Amino acid sequence: AIRHSPSAFNSQSSRAVVLFGQSHHKFWNTVLEVLKTIIPAEAVSGTEQKIQSFAAGAGTVLFYEDQSIIKSLQEQFE
Repeated sequence: AIRHSPSAFNSQSSRAVVLFGQSHHKFWNTVLEVLKTIIPAEAVSGTEQKIQSFAAGAGTVLFYEDQSIIKSLQEQFE
C-alpha cells in the first residue's frame, strides 16, 4: 500500500514497520515509560489509560517519512 500511495515529489520515501506480539507490547511499554518522564504527574493516569487502550490492539503500524529526501527535493524545486 505504501509503494502505491502518493508521496511528496513522488519520492516514495515512506516506510512502515508492523509490530505484533511481544514487540507490540514492548513498544507501548516504552512509550509509556518515556511519557512518564515528560508529562505532568497529574496527567499520568489518563495517559496510561490511553496507552493501555493502544496496547490492547492486535498490533501497531509505525509510519516513517524520510524528511532528508523531501527537504532535498524541496530545495531543488525552489
